[in-house]
Amino acid sequence: MAYNGVFESKYEIFRELLYRRQRFQEPFEEFEWEILRKYRSLDPNVSQAGIIRKIVSSCLPVMSAALQGFQFQDVNELVEFAKEVTMALHMY
Repeated sequence: MAYNGVFESKYEIFRELLYRRQRFQEPFEEFEWEILRKYRSLDPNVSQAGIIRKIVSSCLPVMSAALQGFQFQDVNELVEFAKEVTMALHMY
């Protein structure tokens, strides 16, 4: 019975990740860390590349467009670059 509960819990987290999109007023960094935490709760050894792909494809469209085409080594590098993009977008 305990195994079934663990499976259902992991399934719920996976489903949340599948449908999760950044909300309009949600800070990018908050969104990004939530995605990272959920992926790590499913698999502590998940690749950085997989997490980065999910973040870039699920964030707000303007941010996603700005991040497309860049190769990030890890999630921290993505966050730092996204901060610069956010600052640049707020200037306009």
